[in-house]
This record gives sequence, C-alpha cells and structure tokens, in this order.
Amino acid sequence: MLILAGLVAGLLLAAVVALFWLLRGSIDTGRRLQQRFDELQSQQRLLASELAGFQQTNIQMGEQLTVLNQQIKRLQERQQQVEQQDPVSVSYSQASRLVGLGASADDLTQACGITKAEADLLIKMHAR
Repeated sequence: MLILAGLVAGLLLAAVVALFWLLRGSIDTGRRLQQRFDELQSQQRLLASELAGFQQTNIQMGEQLTVLNQQIKRLQERQQQVEQQDPVSVSYSQASRLVGLGASADDLTQACGITKAEADLLIKMHAR
C-alpha cells in the first residue's frame, strides 16, 4: 500500500509539474501576444496619422486647383475681351509671334495687314 501511495504521490507531483510548465508556457505566450498587439496598435496609430496628413494635403491641393482653374477662366475671358476690343492690337500680337518665328517684313505686311514701316519696327524691337 505504501508503494501505491508513493506511486500516486509521484504521479500527482508529475501532474503538478506538467500543469505548472503548461501554465508558464501559456503566460509567456500571452505576454508575447500582448507585445505584438501593442506593436500593431502603435503601427495602426502611426498609419492613421499619416493618412490624416495625406488627406489634408489632398484637400489643400484640391483647393489650390480650384483657385488655379478660376484664374485660368478669368484670364481666358480677359484675353477674349482684349481680342474683341481692338483688332489692331491682335494684328500686332500676331505679328510679334511671327517675328519670333523668323518672319520677314513682307510676311508681316501680308499676314497681319500692317505697313512695311510697322513691320520693320517690330523686327527691330524683337531683334534685341
């Protein structure tokens, strides 16, 4: 009977040791999981912050594009008004562009309807 009691005590001791070992392993696993969870939460906060910055930048760029589009529309309208008001100035503008492309005085008089003296003057002005 004493042997049986010793055997039961030994088994009980082995069971307690095994249970302690399993409990310790699960506590270590729990700690590692908690550390990993904390790391992931930190990364998530960082990514959320970066995303908010990107969103703010996109909003600002959209606002700037809206302003630029409005400016372009105003400039186009103003250009049309100028072209409609003074047809002579359009001829001079066109002549200036043609001079930049290398047109001669005769080319300017034919294409823009300006006099030879005006064409010569434009060529001299753009020669600088």
